[in-house]
Amino acid sequence: MTIYGFAPKGEYEYTKELEDILYSEGIKEVIPKGKIIFYPDDIVENLYFIQKGNVLLGLWGAEGEEKIIEILGEKNFFGTASVLASMPDRIFATAKTEVTVYKFSRNKCFELVDSSPVFRKVLINYIAAVIIKMSTSLEEISFKDAKDRVYNLLWTTSNQDEIIDGDWYSIKYKYTQTEIGNIIGATRSTVSRLIGELCNEGYLRIVNNTMQISTKIR
Repeated sequence: MTIYGFAPKGEYEYTKELEDILYSEGIKEVIPKGKIIFYPDDIVENLYFIQKGNVLLGLWGAEGEEKIIEILGEKNFFGTASVLASMPDRIFATAKTEVTVYKFSRNKCFELVDSSPVFRKVLINYIAAVIIKMSTSLEEISFKDAKDRVYNLLWTTSNQDEIIDGDWYSIKYKYTQTEIGNIIGATRSTVSRLIGELCNEGYLRIVNNTMQISTKIR
């Protein structure tokens, strides 16, 4: 179940021109592992671009329970809706690993939207993709069973730029079974059983305690 910001191949075109804009116009910051970047109901003051590392986006319930929405990796943006709309968001963001980001203030974002067709196009494509994914997530919650949700999460976070042993993709993030369950809405024991079933069916394999997913779509 993906909602915010994951950037599969083709979501936007990452070019040298875009990279030059991001690195020259943004403010670089290294965020230590475990630091909360922003809290629920904050009006986020910066758009963030991840150069390196992983960021966890989630929700907190009334009793303090945590719901993981997504784990983001390099070449992802986050904070887009809140910074552009000047409105609070319900999510929090925390550094799952040490993270290197480039930050863009609200004023800088609007300046680049006005002055850079490349930046403007990327931002529009990215926001449109997030909206589409929200619809996909609602569809999965409403109509897909837990096994489909496990598979879809792993498939959409697979590294499809590199094929291993002719038939396998690596998974970009080393999810724990608890994290997968949190994202898709299932218990850890259920996730463990479903991963076993997907392995038996030939769609997943585990190599050196790391999951890989078959290039053959389920």
